[in-house]
Amino acid sequence: MSPCNPYFFWETTLRKPELWHVFPEEKGLWYESTKDQQIAKARQEFFEIAWEIIYQIMVDELTKKQWDVLRLFLMGKKQQDIAAILGIAQSSVSRCLYGTRRRDKRIGGIIQKIQKTLQLEGCPRELWIALKRYELVRARALTE
Repeated sequence: MSPCNPYFFWETTLRKPELWHVFPEEKGLWYESTKDQQIAKARQEFFEIAWEIIYQIMVDELTKKQWDVLRLFLMGKKQQDIAAILGIAQSSVSRCLYGTRRRDKRIGGIIQKIQKTLQLEGCPRELWIALKRYELVRARALTE
């Protein structure tokens, strides 16, 4: 075949309808099985419930500085950008997000504060129910 032939490249040869049956739908790049769809729907439902609860925890538990850092971080800003916007050092942003280590123990940090709040016995029941529902749907879908 010469390069001038319109069927030289694979993209153009797939325009022949008789070739499409060779490629199963399951091998498609964006193919999503029923199992994948069930898991994705359960995950989405969990995050809709979880986000409202976690957001309220953040509002109640975080200081103004922590809230500002987290808001900018969730907007996709880098630590250097957050530091410049808030007029603080980049190391302060890092400590604010991740805490610091003292005597082999992590101290402070937004992420640890949220995790600690969620692990307390007073964690909202709706969050645990949503998490268990997601785990159940996922386990059922994976075993089918």
